[in-house]
Amino acid sequence: MRLSQTLCEDWRVLLAVLLVAYLSHKLYVYSRLHHFKWPWGVGFTLLLQGKQLCGLGSFSWYEDVAEKYGPIARIGPNILLVSDPDIWARITSRAGYKKTDWWYKPSRSQYGLDNLFTQTDNKKHGQQGRLVAPGVSRPSVLPFSPI
Repeated sequence: MRLSQTLCEDWRVLLAVLLVAYLSHKLYVYSRLHHFKWPWGVGFTLLLQGKQLCGLGSFSWYEDVAEKYGPIARIGPNILLVSDPDIWARITSRAGYKKTDWWYKPSRSQYGLDNLFTQTDNKKHGQQGRLVAPGVSRPSVLPFSPI
């Protein structure tokens, strides 16, 4: 009781504890991907990416980042831009990867109806993916890709 009473009475101590916790978390998030190259500031905040997404030329910003910082570049505290088709194929071909329901279910265009991008059941996703695979396979997409 004494500690909680002291914290409530002295709001500066509580504020300092919260600030230290916040900065510790930011430092932890920053350090997880620190070995990837990135534009200034994106290791701590999403402001630069948010600014680019609000503009009409975000696709060119992503292309510039890929050209300047390489095939894997950091564009947010926990976000990597992967522009190499070989690396992307290796990442997405991992067996047993389960999409999270809490992220993909709200993204459905029709309530209760999943599509290829929102399907979280791996078996159903595989069935749907095989239908479109010839049109999105690497050999069919590379002629249209500048990277």
